[in-house]
Amino acid sequence: MRFFYLTVLFLFFAQILTAQTRAITDVGDEVYLYDDGTWKYAEESLNNNEEVPFNEIEFSKNDDLTFLVKSSVTNTGIWINPKKWTFTKTATNEAAEYQFQLKNE
Repeated sequence: MRFFYLTVLFLFFAQILTAQTRAITDVGDEVYLYDDGTWKYAEESLNNNEEVPFNEIEFSKNDDLTFLVKSSVTNTGIWINPKKWTFTKTATNEAAEYQFQLKNE
C-alpha cells in the first residue's frame, strides 16, 4: 500500500514539473512558460496583473498624407504630406531618429 501512495505522489509531482518550462528573457528576467501559450514572471513582484486599457477609437489618415516615413529602430512609421513637409535623419539629437521641417518655415 505504501508503494501505491509513493507512486501516486511521484506521478503528482511529475505532472507539476512538466506543467511549465522555465526560461530567461533577453533582459535577464526568469519566466515560466505554460503549455496554453501564457507566461508568468518567476519573481512574484514582477507579475503586474493590472488590466491594460484598450482604445476603441478608430484611427485613419487623410488622403493628402502620401509618404510613409518608416523607423529603422522600431516597427513604426508616420505618414506625411511631402508637398508640405521635408525630413532628414538626425545626427545631433540622440532621442530622435528623424527631423521634420514644415516647408517655407
